[in-house]
Amino acid sequence: MNIHGLLLDHFCMHNLVEKCDVNHFKRLYIDLPGMGKTTNYDDIISADDILESLINFINKNFSNEKIIIVGESYGGYLARGLMSQLKDQVIGAFFICPVIIPNKNLRTIPYPDTESKITSHNSEPNYDNEIKNKTDKTKKQYSEEILRPFKIANKKHVNKLEQNYSFKKYKIDNQVFLGPVYFLMGLLDNVTGYEDAFKLKNLYPNCEYHVINSAGHYIQIDKQEYSVKLLNSWLENFV
Repeated sequence: MNIHGLLLDHFCMHNLVEKCDVNHFKRLYIDLPGMGKTTNYDDIISADDILESLINFINKNFSNEKIIIVGESYGGYLARGLMSQLKDQVIGAFFICPVIIPNKNLRTIPYPDTESKITSHNSEPNYDNEIKNKTDKTKKQYSEEILRPFKIANKKHVNKLEQNYSFKKYKIDNQVFLGPVYFLMGLLDNVTGYEDAFKLKNLYPNCEYHVINSAGHYIQIDKQEYSVKLLNSWLENFV
């Protein structure tokens, strides 16, 4: 199961995961409420609502199957919710620049005063500020994976979600998970940072951390080939 971040859609996950050796896995790509091609989402306005809708979907369609989650940014936060509630089904998680602390003011952010800081969710994404590895390829990828879904997202609905960004009914910060876990993060990530993820080591004793020096929050664009290599290697845990 692949879960993207806010104001994106499933394509950023599809464009990464499908470059891996995944033919022997079933792949599920999700569009979050108000993003991508979702419909009938007016009542899903909180992290709890999203988690419950995901759990209901899994229980209805995949109740007897084991699940591996790849979560990007806010999708990583939602993945931790699934890990805590579906302990018998979720067997591993790969986090890409995940949200660890929902409250943005409490995050440990590297170089907070530099120009590399990402634009707010109310501002149009800015390639020059957000991508460190500037090439024709990354510019095209940024346009497809970041700009395109931003333009079609229901921003009013996303703003509602941001007002209820953290779990209230579900506790995830005391839930130990013993399966394979991988954190792939960028040293220059000024959205979620990378340092807070290390505080989860006791919750995920079978985890690995990889921080890439020359990458920001959109590490799947800055370092796509390397991200594919690392994800592919980690997926061998389940073959």
